[in-house]
Amino acid sequence: MRVDWKPWDAVHLPSWAWHRHGNDSDAPAVFHTWSVQPMLEQFGVALLEEGGDTSVEQLPPRPRQIQPLPGDDPYARRTQRLAQQWVGTESARLITRFDDVRGLVTKRGARSLFLVDRSIGYHTAGLSAVMHELAPGLYQSRHRHGGEAWLYVVSGRGHSEIDGKSYPWEEGDLIVVDHWSWHQHFNDSKDKTARLIRVHNFDALYDMIRILLDPLNLFEELPELDAPDLRGVVWPDHFEGRPKA
Repeated sequence: MRVDWKPWDAVHLPSWAWHRHGNDSDAPAVFHTWSVQPMLEQFGVALLEEGGDTSVEQLPPRPRQIQPLPGDDPYARRTQRLAQQWVGTESARLITRFDDVRGLVTKRGARSLFLVDRSIGYHTAGLSAVMHELAPGLYQSRHRHGGEAWLYVVSGRGHSEIDGKSYPWEEGDLIVVDHWSWHQHFNDSKDKTARLIRVHNFDALYDMIRILLDPLNLFEELPELDAPDLRGVVWPDHFEGRPKA
């Protein structure tokens, strides 16, 4: 399957999917990737295969889950559980076109544009991605969680306070928030918004940690959110600053 993309589109590469990228433009194409490979390496199940120029039809297909067996014995229940996890993977979403994305102003103090998430039809190994836009001179509410997060600065300048220490950032920087660190992101510009793409592995690693540490709450906010009042903020066209294809 060929998937055409343009600047700021988000593409999901499912596990075991043969893939390669091509550039149809005369100018260089730059893309940023995130992967759950480090987690799989820890589990001892990471595998990288090269297909070269062999046609997809001649390459080994994706592994298939066993068909669920009837019955209530341990093995039958195991096949039923694994089969249920497979449901939806064949028809899951592969691309979010930024042309179709619309922002949602959230109670935590940002305009958020969801790029990859289970709620919009994806079936990932745990990854999710959202573009947060901070209003001029404002910030998100302070919070912390059990899994780390990565934030790529698409545009703007500002700083992040992580466990009480300030880290300045600007366009092209990558912010890494470690496990269980109180953090908050600030836009230092008084007249322009700042855009950051946040990626984390909540739906896999976070859930595993949560099960191990139950009943500890692994997503914590202040009793009263310290988010700014965004009423009256005039948000720019969300296509502003997007490179041409």
